[in-house]
Amino acid sequence: MKKGIIALVAIVLLLGSCASSGGLVKSVGIAASTITVPDEIKEKVIVVLNGPARDKSAAYANPGGLDVSITNNTDSIIKVLWSKSSYLSSDGMSHTILLNGMKYSDAGKAPPDSIVPAKAFTKAQAFYAENVYAGSMVFIKPIPTSSTTLLICVEVESKEYFISVLANFQ
Repeated sequence: MKKGIIALVAIVLLLGSCASSGGLVKSVGIAASTITVPDEIKEKVIVVLNGPARDKSAAYANPGGLDVSITNNTDSIIKVLWSKSSYLSSDGMSHTILLNGMKYSDAGKAPPDSIVPAKAFTKAQAFYAENVYAGSMVFIKPIPTSSTTLLICVEVESKEYFISVLANFQ
């Protein structure tokens, strides 16, 4: 009887440690994506969806945002106007973004714009700003829908363009 109870306690502890370390959490990835770049800048600006972005402090497997790379193929600087960029959820609602590296307390404020030098690239993780949860600990909740669109505003040669990054999660 004692051995049975000890074995049961050991199994419960083992399962508990696997769950807390992420061992039993199924990671959600991107099933399909579409990146739409205006024809005028297709050769000048390249956007790559690196994958889902997750808040490292949260226990959620679902992504809280997207991880993107933006490459400048021009001979002059371009600006990524994060302050004019936003998320569009599958229900058509617009959402402000929070960039990785910003303070959680700055959620809802305009994110700083980025400058990408000629022939260089930048990486960014963009999250839904309103999904910042401040309770006993602060973290970013996952995107509530099965798909999302990140609208990235870029300034190329003094003209603004919007690049659309659609991600469907699996």
